[in-house]
Amino acid sequence: MRISIDTICTGKERPFDFDVESSTTIKQLKELFFEKVHNITTITAEDLQKSYFDFERDKLDTDENTLKIYGVEEKSRLKYVESTNGPSRDPNSLGGVGVKFVDVSNEKGLQRVEWSKKAPE
Repeated sequence: MRISIDTICTGKERPFDFDVESSTTIKQLKELFFEKVHNITTITAEDLQKSYFDFERDKLDTDENTLKIYGVEEKSRLKYVESTNGPSRDPNSLGGVGVKFVDVSNEKGLQRVEWSKKAPE
């Protein structure tokens, strides 16, 4: 089956395609991923050991588990998430600080808020 893994490459997100089996383990996928990206990204083997893949908000971080266990199928799209030394980050938060991105396509939920004139400098 063919899957894609998105990662940040030269400042923007870039997909990398892989032909894998549903029995491929996360460890094997990490190895395939590293072979493909190590010459064109700043990802090191050490980074890869501390990082994980995200699939539909599931953290694929158990090396022995297979793609099938996580429900990865043909044309699935995963995201490479770099881990920090601290607590793991949510790939959907801004910089790992817990700020979620907002869907602004629904204008009914949007509010305009002016800057405070009383806030300290």
